[in-house]
Amino acid sequence: MDGSRIIRAVCSFLIPGIGQFLNGHFGRGILFLVIFIALLIALSAVFGRVLIAYVIGIVYRLLIAFEAYYSYDNF
Repeated sequence: MDGSRIIRAVCSFLIPGIGQFLNGHFGRGILFLVIFIALLIALSAVFGRVLIAYVIGIVYRLLIAFEAYYSYDNF
């Protein structure tokens, strides 16, 4: 496994969009970060502190991390 891919995936999991920035996909990085922030605001307003909001946030972050991992070759 390539260490650079793993680093980008972990960075993107911690803060969605950072892995895409590191891959050179600045538009995607900004888009994923804005979507994540909007998702947090919407979920906290709708669900409050319910488990479903937490699970949706984790699933989104995992998807973005996988995208950063697999888009590394395209840079």
